[in-house]
Amino acid sequence: MVLCRLQKILSRAGLASRREAEKLIQEGRVLVNDKVVRDLGFKADLEKDKIFLGDQLVEVSSVYHYYLYYKPRGLVVSKKDELGREGIFDRLKLPPEMNAVGRLDKDSEGLLLLSNDGDFVYRYTHPKFEVPKVYQVKISRDLQIKERDQLLKGLILDGRPAPLRRVKKIKAPKFESKVSTIAGASSRVLQKQKIDHWIELELIEGRNREIRRLMELLGIEVMRLIRVKHGDFSLKAMKPGDLKEVTIKTGPRERGGQHWFLT
Repeated sequence: MVLCRLQKILSRAGLASRREAEKLIQEGRVLVNDKVVRDLGFKADLEKDKIFLGDQLVEVSSVYHYYLYYKPRGLVVSKKDELGREGIFDRLKLPPEMNAVGRLDKDSEGLLLLSNDGDFVYRYTHPKFEVPKVYQVKISRDLQIKERDQLLKGLILDGRPAPLRRVKKIKAPKFESKVSTIAGASSRVLQKQKIDHWIELELIEGRNREIRRLMELLGIEVMRLIRVKHGDFSLKAMKPGDLKEVTIKTGPRERGGQHWFLT
């Protein structure tokens, strides 16, 4: 007998996050053996019980897949966009049980993890596990020392502080420093006249459009925003649109639970 809470079963099946699953249960959309269950504490037997989400039979895969994806700018992450915009799942054609691990807004790019492992998704997205995310950001002007200190201390977003773990100035990434040509002539002189301002930020919680909103509070425009690291995984040499399946294993994490890393 393998008893498990319904919200964890839905999450492991790749059908919803645990928070989303709790809402589905409370709305009466989950049935166990043809009976609606709204009790969040209810446990089902994966080996014997028939669990449905609406008309869909809930099946927990014993084979998990993990992908690193360089999300290009211009794509949304949600599976169903209310505005009909193209999403990553439209382009990648992955199995329906695959889920994005967190979000990147339409105008942002970089590393996005994808998996059908509900426990992995949960531990990499819930704030209590404090999984760090690192971003490289091109901004419209130089960041002042006072502003850096404000970001580290925590500007107020949604009525509470949003401190960043690390803020530092960096050189323009290699892909930004390539020399382009104009009508066959080098534009190196034009590039020298233009000064790009880049910063690298590390954060834990990752609220909705957090970096863009923080920069807006400082009167700074975000020109480009790239996630380069999420937990134990890095973008490295990947290019926009690249998708790479990886094999990973688990190990202990200092704050409890597990962490995942490449084998």
